[in-house]
Amino acid sequence: MAIAGGEPRRLTTSPRDDFSPRWSPDGKRIAFVSSRGSNADIYVVPADSGDEVQLTSLAGNESDPQWAPDGSTIAFVAAFQASLSDIWTVPAAGGDPTRVTHTSYAGNPRWRPNGKALAFDGAGTAAQGENRVFVIPARGGQATELTKEGYGNGPSWAPDGARIAINLHTGNSFDVAVLNADGSGLRKFGAADAWEVNPYWSPDGSTIAFDSKVKGNYDVALLNPTTGEITIITSTSGDEGEPRWTPDSKTLVFDLTDPHTSLVTMGVEKLLSR
Repeated sequence: MAIAGGEPRRLTTSPRDDFSPRWSPDGKRIAFVSSRGSNADIYVVPADSGDEVQLTSLAGNESDPQWAPDGSTIAFVAAFQASLSDIWTVPAAGGDPTRVTHTSYAGNPRWRPNGKALAFDGAGTAAQGENRVFVIPARGGQATELTKEGYGNGPSWAPDGARIAINLHTGNSFDVAVLNADGSGLRKFGAADAWEVNPYWSPDGSTIAFDSKVKGNYDVALLNPTTGEITIITSTSGDEGEPRWTPDSKTLVFDLTDPHTSLVTMGVEKLLSR
């Protein structure tokens, strides 16, 4: 469907569930998950319609397909037992999947902008077993644990690949935190007692959008990671969340639940220029 609205166009015809669509970087293909087989597998379909291609057929369930920046490879999560999962990759044109992590839990893979590494959520080495954020070479190898305290997840890379924004829980709530790609230079932002989650870096690298619960309901907020300044930009009676940027960094798309859930767009160019 065109972003300006109109009639949706059906791309898949399976009688089973097809879900979690992800655009390729060039906008020509869509990766998705389908349960049309005995398990959930990763497929790709041309965006202008065409034959669907099955990429995975592992013994477990695959989920969360994520395109490499150059569109050549797709990272995904494979789970063979409940609560046990690892990150794998598969060529987007088809081929043998490669296991990247070897741990009790790994999920939420996110490509470094240069395509050479993946950040992910994983089981921490602390005795309490809290989840942490890791980085691993895309070809596999030794993973580096970036977060050394609390509970960390939800990595979002800065466009230059030098920093990562995450959710970090070290007290009574989650904060947005930013750290260098090697784990150094950790900075936490936001109110001490309010949940602030789901950071998402703007394509131009100047701003991080996230969900803030400072005012009671979830609102969309903007963070300048250089100055630490935070601006809450929504104030409806409902909950706004999961903000995502358009490629020009001028507009946000997010969910509004009040009480039903809708997609909303909001121009932020003037707010950012103040």
